[in-house]
Amino acid sequence: MQTSQRFLRIDDARGVQIIDPVTGFIAETPIPEEFEDLLPFSWMIHCDGLMLCICDHWTRGGSNARLAVWNPFLGRIKWIEPSVQWIEPPVHRRVDDYYGIGYGVASRDNYKILRLGYNQSSSASADTIRVFEIYEFMSGSWRGINAWFAADIVFRNSECVSVMGNMYWLAQNTEGSFVLCFDFSVEAFKFFKVTTGPAVVPRLQFAFRPGFSIGKHRNIMAWCKDTVEEDETSPHGCNWVYVATFYEVDRNGVFTRVLETSRSGSYQYSSLPICSYVYVPSLVPVPE
Repeated sequence: MQTSQRFLRIDDARGVQIIDPVTGFIAETPIPEEFEDLLPFSWMIHCDGLMLCICDHWTRGGSNARLAVWNPFLGRIKWIEPSVQWIEPPVHRRVDDYYGIGYGVASRDNYKILRLGYNQSSSASADTIRVFEIYEFMSGSWRGINAWFAADIVFRNSECVSVMGNMYWLAQNTEGSFVLCFDFSVEAFKFFKVTTGPAVVPRLQFAFRPGFSIGKHRNIMAWCKDTVEEDETSPHGCNWVYVATFYEVDRNGVFTRVLETSRSGSYQYSSLPICSYVYVPSLVPVPE
């Protein structure tokens, strides 16, 4: 079985690891220099070989994020400047943001970034203002959109994926769990009910959520990260170390350890809640 699908992860030693889930081949490169002076990545989203990177950046308004579009295959990075109203006090200050990346059916090449969240006003009452914005690669600018979903919906940045141009989050409210979708073609949210079936894959107990892909014989490949205890002679200088391991899970839910990909004595750089991301190398250019 041949596939262009890869796993990508940010190693604690400020390295980028990309693994082929079929062959097990690992390519390692240093973290791009453009990311060196930032605090850790908060999360990433993959779309057509582009990684939307959300990085902590505490010097802008106290808690603002910096956005970058990164093509690891081409080695190109483009910083996306945030919209004026949430970086320049005293107009508004960011409270919490969620992001997505995709494209509309009518213009596949015009990739878009979605920002949704709440801004906090500078008024004495500190009211929060709900904001929905889109950044278009072709225009290089942000614009507000007339989108909406109920305020009681709760979802997390780590539980999202971009598929065929649309964004999807696993969400919930008082009535249960569902999938929240943002359709970039019509710039509107949609909702899908979640149906549950038999637990084919046992729940993994790791310090970080694994990344999953389909490998040989349609088995599930999982790149996981956990802590293990070493003896006093450990070269890492501590008893507990972080270990990244690649597993294959067959149709019966049986785990087979394929290889260990890294071992480090400290959790230094990445704060990503997921160990790895599915990634497809491509020639899609980052915006100029």
